[in-house]
Amino acid sequence: SSKTPSVIIEAGGVDTNGKKFIYIVGAVSGWTEPSEANSAHYEDYKLYDLEDNGVYSATFDLAADQGMFRFYNTLCGWAGTDSFGAKENDGDNVDVELTDGVYTGNYVAGKGNWNIAGWEGGKLAISVDVNTNKVTFTKK
Repeated sequence: SSKTPSVIIEAGGVDTNGKKFIYIVGAVSGWTEPSEANSAHYEDYKLYDLEDNGVYSATFDLAADQGMFRFYNTLCGWAGTDSFGAKENDGDNVDVELTDGVYTGNYVAGKGNWNIAGWEGGKLAISVDVNTNKVTFTKK
């Protein structure tokens, strides 16, 4: 079985200068409000469009209790509407399972989180394709 190469963003690894990005918000970021006042906190919680093709990606090390999250285009605060997730309404979370280590599904404008059922911790590669409104989560 062939493996598709993946990019892991590490300090000094890939030049992200000038690349567009989105933010992952949730348990992994400590549920810190995604506001401009917290922009320094969110430096470590970005997915980048490295190939300028509308596909944002990054790999995160998520502890067992950190498998719940959604995404923000901007740091617009909890009341802001520049977010997307599994469902439209805040608190309307969706449990998903990784089948053979992978989950793929659609996203919508909103604040419902994905919750990876039974996540035991480890590295998770996340890809968000704004061309097709799809997310892919892959256990590494």
